[in-house]
Amino acid sequence: MKSRVNHRWSGYAAALLMAGIMPGVACAQSAGDGSSVILYGIIDASVNFQHYSGQGAAKSANGTYLSSDTSLFGIKGTENLGGGLSAYFKLENGFNINNGAQTSATAFFNRESYVGLSSTTYGSLQLGSQFAPTVWISGKTDVFARRGTGSIFTLLQNLGSNPRGFPSIYNNAVQYITPSFHGFTGRAMYAFANGGLGSSNAFSVEYNAHKLYAGAYYTRARIAGDAAGLPVSSVSSRSYGLGASYEFSLLTLYGHLERNMIEGTSTMFGYDVGVDVPIGAADIRGSVAHRDVPGSAQSAATLYALAYFYSLSKRTTVYTQLGYLKNGLKTNFGIWPASQSAGSLPFGDAVYAVQIGIRHLF
Repeated sequence: MKSRVNHRWSGYAAALLMAGIMPGVACAQSAGDGSSVILYGIIDASVNFQHYSGQGAAKSANGTYLSSDTSLFGIKGTENLGGGLSAYFKLENGFNINNGAQTSATAFFNRESYVGLSSTTYGSLQLGSQFAPTVWISGKTDVFARRGTGSIFTLLQNLGSNPRGFPSIYNNAVQYITPSFHGFTGRAMYAFANGGLGSSNAFSVEYNAHKLYAGAYYTRARIAGDAAGLPVSSVSSRSYGLGASYEFSLLTLYGHLERNMIEGTSTMFGYDVGVDVPIGAADIRGSVAHRDVPGSAQSAATLYALAYFYSLSKRTTVYTQLGYLKNGLKTNFGIWPASQSAGSLPFGDAVYAVQIGIRHLF
């Protein structure tokens, strides 16, 4: 029996991240030998109301935005080669539904683009631009599945101007994924420098059986030295983390811990905890995320989020989400997804947010 955690991930984050594990398909072509090509996607639009307070003399007190919350479309395909062997590919694009623009100015398939071979006996090997193992683990241990006001990536992921946290994607990467063995799956990834800042690697192990999901990871990436405030061309950023979720009869609990180290700087610690309470076709979710760099004063930030989701069908959901983010005097995080339009905040600002939206899978 599929757990509620896995069902939620399949319905939301699978359409978001894992091509093909979703209730609706817009276009599919299938051959009699089990080969297929599938078009899939997710469209998520919301109206966001935000209020700023604290140090924000240079920021207007209020803002209202129409935002896109990780809208995407993709193509995936498989070819049955016989004997338990298959070839497969995935091409995925992120775009903004509010203006039709791509989320990346330099890459069309900016989410994932890879080709691979899969064996039922020996596992899978894939080459291209790929999500780091941290994406799969954080997606399954974040009650918001990496979306909305409470998304885990706001405080715990290396994103935008924030050099701290786990990486989300590796270009020029080779990844090996083991077959599932009694609920355990492993990943190992190596990314070539290809003239960039340097090579990167990542490893993870996951356990998924019955009502328990658990995962642990290690990542190492090269980032620009100036992004970390250091007078060097590049530095090594390493992240260790673990997360878990457990489904009880009336609710599901989520938790994620992370430690990030950039050479020449103090260590960052972060966590995200959440709860999901299903009520018929609805869900009530809440979470608290926190990050701090103890060696750097006033570098803490805390995000509180509460949300109500109502499923109109297996493919369409409406929702309302609330968020409050308290920045330290040396942090200026914003609340997703309005942060895409609101831009950078003054350091030390607090943000109050309301998000009202609709999400449709195809």
